[in-house]
Amino acid sequence: MEFTIRPAESSDRKKICPLQKEIAGLHHEGRPELFRTEACCFTDESL
Repeated sequence: MEFTIRPAESSDRKKICPLQKEIAGLHHEGRPELFRTEACCFTDESL
């Protein structure tokens, strides 16, 4: 599989949000005392 690493763009936001939620879930699963299950998705401005 070939892929390219590049900075995220605002058009990537819809694809990044599920990834953020998955990562937050993994963190919470491993250390629930430190991490909450919900993830905050980026806004266009913060991305």
